[in-house]
Amino acid sequence: MEASSFVLVAGIDPGSSEWRISFLENGKHVCSDSEVCSSPQAPVCLLERNSVRLSECQLIAAPSGFGLPLTRVEELNEQKLFEVTLQPPSAPSLLGLRKALNWIREQNLPAVILPGVKHLPTVPAHRKLGRIDIGTADKVAATAFALAKLWERNGVLDHSFLLAEVGSHYTAFVVVEEGEIVDGVGGANVQFGWQAAGCLDSELAVLVKPKKRDLLRLGAVAYGANWHSPHSATEAFLEGIIRTAAGLLAVHDTIDLIICSGLLGRRPEVLTALTTAAAPYGASVTTPPSPPPSASEASLGAAILADGLCNGVHAPVVETLRIAEARGSVFDYFPHWVLERIRLNISI
Repeated sequence: MEASSFVLVAGIDPGSSEWRISFLENGKHVCSDSEVCSSPQAPVCLLERNSVRLSECQLIAAPSGFGLPLTRVEELNEQKLFEVTLQPPSAPSLLGLRKALNWIREQNLPAVILPGVKHLPTVPAHRKLGRIDIGTADKVAATAFALAKLWERNGVLDHSFLLAEVGSHYTAFVVVEEGEIVDGVGGANVQFGWQAAGCLDSELAVLVKPKKRDLLRLGAVAYGANWHSPHSATEAFLEGIIRTAAGLLAVHDTIDLIICSGLLGRRPEVLTALTTAAAPYGASVTTPPSPPPSASEASLGAAILADGLCNGVHAPVVETLRIAEARGSVFDYFPHWVLERIRLNISI
């Protein structure tokens, strides 16, 4: 895209409990808005409320789910929508995302789908093998926010850190080495999220078939309520954070900084758990500046990426993360029979 003296962009974070939208003008935060996910129509209400400002944007980083290589929303077909949502059109849990993307398309807004971690060329193939979720597009956006804040502080982008994104439902991790994303553990692969199951025991998933998707709601909160043992559930949640963070630090032993963000990322017990994981590796734990009201690290990071894609002040962040070089599909690195089984089970 051509550089402009005036760049207005937006970034949208499709959070599990609340959607957020942030606007940047010439790289500076202008305003943000949010909407609690009370119904599938809630995200559209958020967009409609901000329709005038959205219509003035040069680019919008759309809600991107599991992500795609940079793709205009107007180019989305049913196959690409399935890759973004991983659910068929009738799935109620993600109707809000589909409705929002359809609204953006109907308004002819200049919007793009951002990549997830798996699409980035900086992640080695062996870390993509047999995995769909190694970090959704909003985790890439949250990483962009953390990297941009480090850049603002000391003027360089070749930072190395572990981002812990602790949300209201899922917890995820992204590894950055010298400014590039090289690894990640998505929310579906961490032991427990606060309100979502994270990784599942495959034996359990087989036993409860065909209602295994219901297990995704069994986060620490649900276990605490059902067992009348909130302490044990909280311990499982925090220990899952320690296990995953320590495992990543063991593999990436040059990382000496953990950055914690997300809705629950500033809770003292979460920071203590990360400090426990970091201690054997000599790493420190910090948090980025708190987002403005109604914003999130992911909504601001998505707007930062949109600004960079417009050759705005954050273009170096986009270049360092190699966002424009994203390729492939979340279904890459799986045996053919797995993909055939998916096609048989879900008609697209």
